[in-house]
Amino acid sequence: MARRLLGVDLLDDVASVGRRILEHPRSFPEWQGKPGVRRALLERFAFAIGFVVGPMNAEPPLIVVIAHAKRRPGSWLARKRVRKTKRGAGR
Repeated sequence: MARRLLGVDLLDDVASVGRRILEHPRSFPEWQGKPGVRRALLERFAFAIGFVVGPMNAEPPLIVVIAHAKRRPGSWLARKRVRKTKRGAGR
């Protein structure tokens, strides 16, 4: 059987973890050094998804970063703040 492309496998992994985030967003730990941002690790690839959860789950979680979990894992933390954007902008 032909080997699937790694990119497809990566997208499948992101989608799988994304479903878990939607179902139980508060079950993930906060990202160390970034209060309010939670972290979900991908199952197969060395990446983490950083997301924020609205008060009382009023809105779906908002993904703010997908970062490599081992290569300079905290490099994005140096950013001053997470920009708040209008939902749907850029679509």
